[in-house]
Amino acid sequence: MLEEKLCQIGFTRNEAKVYLELLKIGPQAVSTVAKKSLINRTTSYSVLKSLVKKGVISSYRKDHVQLFVASDPNILVGYLDRKCRTFDYHRKELLSMVPQFRKLISNYNFKKPVIRYFDGVEGIKYLMHDSIESKNLLYSFCPAHKWISGDLKSFFADYGKYFRSGAFLKVILPDIPEVKDFVANNFGYFKLVSTLYFPLGKFKDMFENQINIYDDKVAIMHMVRGEEYGIMIESKEFFNAQKIIFETVWNQHEINKIKTGDLV
Repeated sequence: MLEEKLCQIGFTRNEAKVYLELLKIGPQAVSTVAKKSLINRTTSYSVLKSLVKKGVISSYRKDHVQLFVASDPNILVGYLDRKCRTFDYHRKELLSMVPQFRKLISNYNFKKPVIRYFDGVEGIKYLMHDSIESKNLLYSFCPAHKWISGDLKSFFADYGKYFRSGAFLKVILPDIPEVKDFVANNFGYFKLVSTLYFPLGKFKDMFENQINIYDDKVAIMHMVRGEEYGIMIESKEFFNAQKIIFETVWNQHEINKIKTGDLV
């Protein structure tokens, strides 16, 4: 218990052993201290020097032999007081230097992702508003078949009333006749860069959620009726990763079309 307490106030395990042993046996040479503490002589000498520096033991010479003696245990309180004053001094110094440390951080371009949650149909609408207001090209994995069957059909059909015209969109959609008709009839206000239709049965997992990738943001929307919610992740690194995934899927499909001769 005493050894643990000494360790808690800043002693090493060996320092605690040596100090307690010196309290028991009185003034001793380094060889005796090493034997009693079960620590080799070289290490014991280093430990004794450290304890002298802490001010909790002292040494003197007798018959040409250097002896070490533990100070009264009250000295431990003084040791702790000195340590506290030292920490207080360094604390004040560090507080004054925080701006200098922060200057180092400002040179590093990493920004932690900001993640926000949006609940319900209104949350989905907010994320779609934000997506279509993108200043740059909008990439989208778009489960439009869920729009048609869900509570959001009228909202998506009235896009043109809500959003600026001329938005640029690159979109991957499920290859369903109803979806193609819906896009043809309702997406005229977009400057569609391109659409890519995938067979829903083969790539069903791709269209579980709407994923919009734009302006260093990724908006993920879950549009099952009664369970609507959305998540927005603002992160340049995450945006770039999702954009690469989108372009990889897109390009692979184009390569497959060339290989099969299906260029329609």
